[in-house]
Amino acid sequence: MLTSSSARQAARAAATRSTPPPPTARTPPTPTPTPTPTPTLAAAAAATALALALATTTAAPAQASPLADFWRSRQSANGGVKLLAPLRTSQMRLEEAQRIIGTGAAAAAAAGAPSPASAPPLAAAAAADEGQPAAPLLEADGPAPEDLVRALALVRSSALNCYAYDSAGADSVEARASLFQQSLGGTDPCTWRIIVRNVTTLEPPGKREEGMGMAEELVRSYQLLDALLGEAADGRPGALDRARAQAEQTLQIERGLEGFVRGVLRV
Repeated sequence: MLTSSSARQAARAAATRSTPPPPTARTPPTPTPTPTPTPTLAAAAAATALALALATTTAAPAQASPLADFWRSRQSANGGVKLLAPLRTSQMRLEEAQRIIGTGAAAAAAAGAPSPASAPPLAAAAAADEGQPAAPLLEADGPAPEDLVRALALVRSSALNCYAYDSAGADSVEARASLFQQSLGGTDPCTWRIIVRNVTTLEPPGKREEGMGMAEELVRSYQLLDALLGEAADGRPGALDRARAQAEQTLQIERGLEGFVRGVLRV
């Protein structure tokens, strides 16, 4: 039999064995740094090629894509006739107005006669034969007021919805349709500006600005011609001569716009 002291020692030993030791603080392991990969020659070449590709795309967006090639081929089909036809129609109407008001070569060709510079008026020739100075000539055989109104209607229809004006009784169907289209609002009805925006879709911004500048110059020229023909129809002195000169200048500006469109389309 165990004595009381031996029993107490046995109890303390059992308690010591059943009690877990207190936890000790553990130091977390130090992470091993990941080595930085050294770029190889192949990776550097790939990065350079990517940079060049991005630079090319920024400089000429969409020009190398199949969609851009398709769009340009559609514009240039049949010599760009879809985009050039309105310009040619406009010029034909303007040339017809020139024949009515008697402008230079157009009027001479329509009459089948030499130009005024090569065929002096009969009154001036008779005065020269008599040795007397020629009297100032009046345009007795010039266009009648109703002819000037008809020429004005042709000018307005050739302007392709690009400026507004006060409607006259002799306005053509095209001129009245132009006024109606401009009254709708919401979109720009000017055919010249529409053509420029269309052909310069794939061009740098500067090219579009150039074309828009030419279109705006043409609009201003037509507006001035419109005003001068109106004054000539009202009988204002000197207006007819100024209208003739302005008609020729307007025609040259429009031919310049056509040349711009042809240059962009490469036709």
